[in-house]
Amino acid sequence: MLPLAVAHCGKHLALAPLVLTVAEAEQLHAALCYALGGEPAPEDSPECRKPVRYPGGRQRY
Repeated sequence: MLPLAVAHCGKHLALAPLVLTVAEAEQLHAALCYALGGEPAPEDSPECRKPVRYPGGRQRY
Protein backbone atom coordinates (compact mmCIF):
# COMPACT_ATOMS: atom_id res chain seq x y z
CA MET A 1 0.00 0.00 0.00
CA LEU A 2 1.27 3.43 -0.97
CA PRO A 3 -0.23 6.69 0.28
CA LEU A 4 -1.41 8.74 -2.69
CA ALA A 5 -2.01 12.47 -2.36
CA VAL A 6 -4.86 13.72 -4.52
CA ALA A 7 -4.62 17.36 -5.62
CA HIS A 8 -6.32 19.63 -8.13
CA CYS A 9 -4.65 22.82 -9.37
CA GLY A 10 -2.12 22.54 -6.54
CA LYS A 11 -4.78 22.31 -3.83
CA HIS A 12 -4.64 19.22 -1.61
CA LEU A 13 -7.94 17.34 -1.71
CA ALA A 14 -7.35 13.98 -0.05
CA LEU A 15 -4.92 11.25 0.92
CA ALA A 16 -5.92 7.81 -0.32
CA PRO A 17 -4.26 4.38 -0.11
CA LEU A 18 -2.99 3.05 -3.44
CA VAL A 19 -2.92 -0.74 -3.48
CA LEU A 20 -0.84 -2.32 -6.27
CA THR A 21 0.11 -5.85 -7.23
CA VAL A 22 3.83 -6.55 -7.51
CA ALA A 23 3.60 -6.31 -11.31
CA GLU A 24 1.71 -3.00 -11.12
CA ALA A 25 4.25 -1.61 -8.65
CA GLU A 26 7.10 -2.62 -10.97
CA GLN A 27 5.36 -0.94 -13.91
CA LEU A 28 4.78 2.24 -11.88
CA HIS A 29 8.41 2.24 -10.75
CA ALA A 30 9.65 1.83 -14.32
CA ALA A 31 7.32 4.54 -15.62
CA LEU A 32 8.41 7.00 -12.93
CA CYS A 33 12.10 6.31 -13.56
CA TYR A 34 11.50 6.83 -17.29
CA ALA A 35 9.53 10.02 -16.72
CA LEU A 36 12.21 11.41 -14.41
CA GLY A 37 15.09 10.20 -16.57
CA GLY A 38 15.89 13.65 -17.94
CA GLU A 39 16.12 15.19 -14.50
CA PRO A 40 19.34 14.91 -12.47
CA ALA A 41 19.04 12.31 -9.73
CA PRO A 42 19.41 13.60 -6.15
CA GLU A 43 22.42 12.31 -4.20
CA ASP A 44 20.22 10.13 -1.95
CA SER A 45 18.19 8.62 -4.81
CA PRO A 46 17.94 4.86 -5.32
CA GLU A 47 20.41 3.17 -7.64
CA CYS A 48 17.79 2.82 -10.39
CA ARG A 49 17.87 6.62 -10.85
CA LYS A 50 21.64 6.78 -11.23
CA PRO A 51 23.00 6.66 -14.78
CA VAL A 52 24.80 3.49 -15.79
CA ARG A 53 28.03 4.24 -17.63
CA TYR A 54 29.06 1.86 -20.39
CA PRO A 55 32.43 1.66 -22.16
CA GLY A 56 32.49 4.15 -25.02
CA GLY A 57 30.52 6.81 -23.15
CA ARG A 58 27.00 5.48 -23.79
CA GLN A 59 24.58 6.00 -20.89
CA ARG A 60 21.47 4.10 -19.92
CA TYR A 61 19.02 4.97 -17.17
